[in-house]
Amino acid sequence: MLGRAFQFEWRIALMTAILLPLFIALGIWQTGRAQQNRELIEVSAEKRNQVPVPFEHLLQQGLLQDMVEGHRDRWRLAQVEIRGKWLDQFFLLENQIHNGKSGYFVIGVIRLSDGAHVLVNRGWILAPALRSELPAAPAPSATEIEFGELYLADFLYLSDGIFAENHWPKRIGKMNIAGLSRELGIDVIPVMVRLREKSPSALTVDWPVVNIAPEKNIAYAIQWFAMAVALLACYIALSFRRKEAVEDKVKN
Repeated sequence: MLGRAFQFEWRIALMTAILLPLFIALGIWQTGRAQQNRELIEVSAEKRNQVPVPFEHLLQQGLLQDMVEGHRDRWRLAQVEIRGKWLDQFFLLENQIHNGKSGYFVIGVIRLSDGAHVLVNRGWILAPALRSELPAAPAPSATEIEFGELYLADFLYLSDGIFAENHWPKRIGKMNIAGLSRELGIDVIPVMVRLREKSPSALTVDWPVVNIAPEKNIAYAIQWFAMAVALLACYIALSFRRKEAVEDKVKN
């Protein structure tokens, strides 16, 4: 730079040495997340286009054994049809947001023909204006067949409390299979089914596959890389000073 000379300033150099790799690493991480989310969306689209399989067939294929052993990836989003009857008891999972509005997930239980029980998320329902009021969830369909997909999120297999109220329907602050089973007083199959649009008892069932769209991951990555470039530019600008200023500093 004409009329300027490099002046090493250890504090500026240290800050740059710490932050520059961090910004670059975060940008790379976001691009990796974008690719992972694209792959998840593609896989889920393929699974959701499959013909639903009777739930009993999955049990015959080793579903329960895989759940016990923690081998859940094979079964995620498997499309199923369930034949059985709804129990009267159901849960309302609060603080669920849909299109910017607060509501509840309505989680019921279906008793299969062999007496086993399956937890079923019927979908989202709008919350009343006052928290002291509970939403009036429509009764499930009288038909004995529902269509859904297996939802096997890792948090469902925790065993901590779910903050359930005493009366039915029970409002809960969070959910896991063990906690719901305790509140029901019955053993349930260690999976949860989320109803799909064509199911008779489905409410609002716009189930997202990923929390953040790949496009947003890329936008975040660009921001981190831009911050890295800006940081480097600031370091260069602050490190190159006018020769007169550098000479005066040396003399002093």
